[in-house]
Amino acid sequence: MRILSPLATVATKYPQVAEVLRNHAASDTALRRDRNFLLWAKQENRGDIAALRALVGTIGHPDHRDESAVITSLVDIESWNVREEDFKTLLSWNILNGSHNIWDSAESQRAVYAQLFPDDPISIELYADLERWFSSGEGRRRRGWIDSLAISFGVAPAEDIPIIACRVHERLQLGLLNREMHLFTNPLLRRLRVDSEASAAMTSALASPSSLREDSPIFAQPVDPVIQANPDLTPYRRAHVLALTLKAAGHLRPNQIVEVAAFLQSANPDLVVHDHFTNHEGPLRLATIELLGAS
Repeated sequence: MRILSPLATVATKYPQVAEVLRNHAASDTALRRDRNFLLWAKQENRGDIAALRALVGTIGHPDHRDESAVITSLVDIESWNVREEDFKTLLSWNILNGSHNIWDSAESQRAVYAQLFPDDPISIELYADLERWFSSGEGRRRRGWIDSLAISFGVAPAEDIPIIACRVHERLQLGLLNREMHLFTNPLLRRLRVDSEASAAMTSALASPSSLREDSPIFAQPVDPVIQANPDLTPYRRAHVLALTLKAAGHLRPNQIVEVAAFLQSANPDLVVHDHFTNHEGPLRLATIELLGAS
């Protein structure tokens, strides 16, 4: 199985490899539960309900620490040949009833559900619970990054997306997400690509980074102490975050790039900023040149 699992990642390109997988899958139970195999089997079976059920059954398993590939496949609902109601039924079981496996897979299922069905009563309650959690102060139960970020960017009102994105970015600078930036960037970019109101809110925020709507309790505290000690630099950092995000989502026009670059150049050019897509830090002057180069 250790050999066959990597082979599944290239099986769509090589018919001979696909045939080997089909032959082994008939008698290899472990292979039939392998994520790489199931991601290939989704394409092989045209995204049918059996492939969906099998793939959902793998999320949350302790042997699979990186959920990103599975979650990305699941939220691409148009690639599945499954009725929306069947999709909801499969994903909502753990959310409503608790995990039926020996591991807790509900967190990742909440993440997928909130992104796919943001107007559903379950998603609305998930977001309300998240707001209550952030407002409750000390003594609150632990929460995971996977569902907290996906629920935030999947369900939050469009006008709150800019400030939530900037607040999460501050936590990136504190090192709280380590190397798991995709948990932040993937649901954020997906929201901007499927929701024109959220994209418009980000564009509006970029035009006035000093006056972002601050009403939402989501990720309101704590903040980076360096940022807190230098509030006059916050608009420049936020403008950089917003511009990079809009650019990655394909919603930053050339004239906006020039405008935001001019704004950034009015700051101390030695200000250090963080790129949440590359996880690199560097002086603002270089970041501005890179931004201009994108135009």
